[in-house]
Amino acid sequence: MLIQKSLSNIASSQAYKLSLALKNKQLPVSNFRTYQIYKMSTASSNIREDQSITNGSGNIPLQSRMATNQATSKSISLPPLINKIFDEESRSVVISLNPDYTTAYEQIRERNKHEIDSHDNIDNSKSEQKSNAALNYKRQKYESPPNPNSSTQSSSYTIPESVLQYERQMRKMKAANRAGTILTKEKHLHVLYVDEYMIAVNKPSGVLCVPGVNNKPSMVQLVYDEYGPTGDDKDIMTVDKMIVHRLDMDTSGIVVFARTIQALKTLQKSFRDRNVDKTYEALLCGQMEFLPSQSSDNDVDNDDIKYNCGTIDLALQRDHRFPPFMRVATPQSEVEALNVVNDLKNNGWKKIIKKKPKPSTTYFEFMNCYEKYHDQFPATRIKLKPITGRTHQLRVHLAAIGHPIIGDPAYGIMGEASPNGGLEEDVFSFTQRAGLELQRDINDKVDKTNQCMCLHAKHLEVPHPVTGETIVITAEPSF
Repeated sequence: MLIQKSLSNIASSQAYKLSLALKNKQLPVSNFRTYQIYKMSTASSNIREDQSITNGSGNIPLQSRMATNQATSKSISLPPLINKIFDEESRSVVISLNPDYTTAYEQIRERNKHEIDSHDNIDNSKSEQKSNAALNYKRQKYESPPNPNSSTQSSSYTIPESVLQYERQMRKMKAANRAGTILTKEKHLHVLYVDEYMIAVNKPSGVLCVPGVNNKPSMVQLVYDEYGPTGDDKDIMTVDKMIVHRLDMDTSGIVVFARTIQALKTLQKSFRDRNVDKTYEALLCGQMEFLPSQSSDNDVDNDDIKYNCGTIDLALQRDHRFPPFMRVATPQSEVEALNVVNDLKNNGWKKIIKKKPKPSTTYFEFMNCYEKYHDQFPATRIKLKPITGRTHQLRVHLAAIGHPIIGDPAYGIMGEASPNGGLEEDVFSFTQRAGLELQRDINDKVDKTNQCMCLHAKHLEVPHPVTGETIVITAEPSF
């Protein structure tokens, strides 16, 4: 019987009680981890209730893990998925996908397909009697080779999908409530720079940059009403013609709008050609790695940190399990995404999931590795520079290395997207990951204090659309 729960079950008392048990820490952390695993494993409608949930990332179908163990016993062993290169001279680290892993993975896939084809040739006389369903299942279970580097363990405890749906529904309702807030000039419009060609504002967290399909209150509409178009374009320039770039609703910080048609084209080209310098500030769960292990006092000088900066170079793709969110692209996830595309009937979703992974690079630099969130929970404050500009890039990269941004409703704990950016927990065993219990405690504090997501666009350098002079804009975060 396939796992199918209606919306009525979402609001059931059982789901509500289990959800409260999680938040009130009445379930052990091991069971709470099962919650995360269950969320990913039940995303596919082909997984049945009587199958055990493993401690995997969701990159490999359960059928693949069980069915290919024997087939790959004499297989090529997969090297580590992630490369981490330390540079002692520059005191930096580079995190990227291991190309040897991709090569070995493709070799295993080709060998497994060859075994299937050979078996089909031997039984060619009986092939016509096989049903399409059985043949598809056989090919599916050999499609993705298992990852010998993962420490998967089965768990007998699972949380009903109704609980998962309940939590996700609550997050959506909260986001909808925030997005529907009436905006006022006094409370929400903080101008950082303005002239007759452009305007830069400090957008608060929880405010939409653009109204969207539901025509919600937005920053561009507020700016248009108070600081509309100028010059000859005043009568022909509509609200949408002011939009140069945008930030996520939960991200605060600097946003630039154009006030003339020519300024719009020039500014958009500057952002598109990466001729702007953007710097973000974020507060992360837990103390990030690359620290001296002998001390963690608050008075430790950050100059003592062994590695004070680094680069995360991990390609991103649409999450085929939790669209429209993003995830780190791996050989397994690309195979699964292609399988999903073949099964999708909606052309719109097909177009989204079918897009190939895009190279994504983030530079980070430590600001304070011994910060305490609300003077209680270990946290790390870092500076971020997106070298590329992918959707949710900073949020996914930080979640993938085990330190999600505090207050992230999608990529943090119990979020709507895949946990850990879609990666196995043990992939980054070299880093001191933020534990699930710590993440849960921080999440409880975030809920109680109505804390915004701790990601802020702090610094922007952009060429002026008319003079070409570099405009430097800065806004300090509220966290």
